[in-house]
Amino acid sequence: METAAVLKYCDVYIGPDSGPGHIAAAVDTTTISFFSTAKPEHYRPWGNKSFCFFDFVKIMNRIF
Repeated sequence: METAAVLKYCDVYIGPDSGPGHIAAAVDTTTISFFSTAKPEHYRPWGNKSFCFFDFVKIMNRIF
């Protein structure tokens, strides 16, 4: 409950594919999640304000 209360007052949550991302989406906070190996089409946070990037390792390797 405390995590949900804190995330509700955030403008955006940015993080890995984990529980807090789902909680942020559930309280209608804009959510940006990074997936490395999981299937985001199955496991991403749901909602109109949820965005996810797949294969984060490849993206970072291109940048650095």
